Amino acid sequence: MNRNNGRKIAVRLLALRDFLYANADQKHAVTTEAIMEYYRSKEFENTSLKTVYNDLHAIQGDDHKVDVAYDEKAKGWLLYNPPFEAYELRLIVDSVQASKFITQTEAKRLTKKIQQHFGSGRNAMGSRRGYRKRQRRRNARAE
Repeated sequence: MNRNNGRKIAVRLLALRDFLYANADQKHAVTTEAIMEYYRSKEFENTSLKTVYNDLHAIQGDDHKVDVAYDEKAKGWLLYNPPFEAYELRLIVDSVQASKFITQTEAKRLTKKIQQHFGSGRNAMGSRRGYRKRQRRRNARAE
């Protein structure tokens, strides 16, 4: 394997890990077809079914520590060790939104980043908008 090919595989494995973190957890499965579509959207070369399976098995190794397994009932791949649980993400978002030293614009930007990186599709953030606005107003009055 030449050096350039090794880099392409490493980039693809990191992209797969990020995709799983954003779209899968213990309750929400990701299909193999969805992973292949993601690979195509990222314009990775040679994205076959065999490539997806090899990558899923490679990402479960000791180097990546991603606990993913196929669930027959859900007909997809489940992630058993997401980087954050849903309640932890809600705590992070609430802390950012309630912060006195972060502007509303910056708080919205950070919240959007968290949702993009750790999966708004799982509805981990819940409906936090009303709480955030109410908390922000209280902070504004306290100053």
